[in-house]
Amino acid sequence: MPTSAPKPTAPKISPPKISLCLITRDEEDFIAGCLESVAGVADEIIVVDTGSVDRTVEIARYFGAEIIEFAWVDDFAAARNVALDHARGEFVLTLDADERLSPGCHGALRELIQADDPAQPTLYLPLIVNVDGEGRHLGADHMARLWRHQPWIRFEGRIHEQAVATGGQRLRMWFEDRVQIIHHGYDPAVMASKGKHQRNLDLLQVEMQARPDDPQIWFHLARQYYAVGENAAALPLFQKVIAHGGAVNHALSAALFATECLRSEGQPQVALDQALPVLKAHPEYGALAFVAGQAALEAGRPVQASALFKQAHLMPSGIDATAFQDPSVARWRADLGRAEALLCIDVNRTLHGSEALSLLEALAGRVPEGPDEIHRYALSVLALLATGDETEAWARMPALIEVDPGAAVEPCLQIAERFLGHGGPEAALQFLEDLILIHSPMGEQVEILSAAAEAAALSKSTERQIHWLRVLVTGGSPIPEHYLKLAALLTDMGAFDAAAKVAQMAAKIMGRAG
Repeated sequence: MPTSAPKPTAPKISPPKISLCLITRDEEDFIAGCLESVAGVADEIIVVDTGSVDRTVEIARYFGAEIIEFAWVDDFAAARNVALDHARGEFVLTLDADERLSPGCHGALRELIQADDPAQPTLYLPLIVNVDGEGRHLGADHMARLWRHQPWIRFEGRIHEQAVATGGQRLRMWFEDRVQIIHHGYDPAVMASKGKHQRNLDLLQVEMQARPDDPQIWFHLARQYYAVGENAAALPLFQKVIAHGGAVNHALSAALFATECLRSEGQPQVALDQALPVLKAHPEYGALAFVAGQAALEAGRPVQASALFKQAHLMPSGIDATAFQDPSVARWRADLGRAEALLCIDVNRTLHGSEALSLLEALAGRVPEGPDEIHRYALSVLALLATGDETEAWARMPALIEVDPGAAVEPCLQIAERFLGHGGPEAALQFLEDLILIHSPMGEQVEILSAAAEAAALSKSTERQIHWLRVLVTGGSPIPEHYLKLAALLTDMGAFDAAAKVAQMAAKIMGRAG
């Protein structure tokens, strides 16, 4: 029986080749992590090094990178375009050495390039998630990092450079949250150690001279000032971007940062007034609703704050979605803020306390370890007190005192107030003295010691009042009234020399405060 000819097999189609393009200078602390994150995705690595004197080039070569040496000319776009000139892949992926492709998104990236339509040139904008040295979120933005390699797609901009179409070509923008890039470069310690602030500031000021009417330059210069706490310089630039309104995503981001500038300068009501008109026009910009909620809470408007924190869960669409985002807002920050706001509402404290407690208990395990988790735990104690469950509230106190005595101050003061209401000043004083005896760290909290002295005064126990005032004065209390009260009591006792010394200490403190 004759054998049939083998059926022809379809040729295997290799996935499009990806060129990873980086520019580097003295990045030995970061570049290995960057290149490890793209293992299995990047088919070639092009590194344009602008003068490293550390092990950056050596490490990059270990990962198989092609090294292009390029003298730094104070122009990020120029260096990136050199990398594009050497890339041979069908697609270009650009990263910085202090960035990592987020684990688990390799498949989504491959899907993008497999589905890419060559007839419709597209810039893909992953979500860039900024984190500090502890992994805490510093916010997120979308940036063009992936596209089909074309000679007419080039970088422009001395700093905060952008990939753009040249020669009259057109590009569409595709915002892709499934692909995320983790960026460590905005960590304040990294910025300071590398002198990035001054470098960026110098380049932006040059750009400002070249393009004085460009709102993108205003925005990036404002962000640079904001990043190092120079809010007085940042605020007018952010407000200028908002007034211009042309670049909608930058205008929205500017509204958020302007609100934060005003909050940090101790002007929460002005900050709220800044945010609300923008929120009215863009109600789904939840990140702005969140910072507006913080401003409302600080301005003594907890009901409004609660509503704004609820609104903070909303996510914008379209161009609004490309404004500055903090992914942690929807995950846990908004609910944490709302719980705090509910606990500040004076009416229906039991009802609001119960709602706050439900929010806080649901956040268990979702809030990162550290100050925010301690704050959540402290708020849960306050919520229990608001609902009347004093037994459970007190059961949680020792753990809070051990981790952060300062965070335990407000719950302890509220418990003392309950003793005062139920049993009078002697009961409140006994509670505070037992608290200090059993939990010695609370004896270092000025507010607790001050409450003990006040309770002693209400109970007409002069000896105990003097004792706690002496503890405060000996411990260097920053409050002049503690010294003045002690001086007055010592004078009444006839201890004039001791009273004079304490009064002199009060004068020094008031002089420093003045």
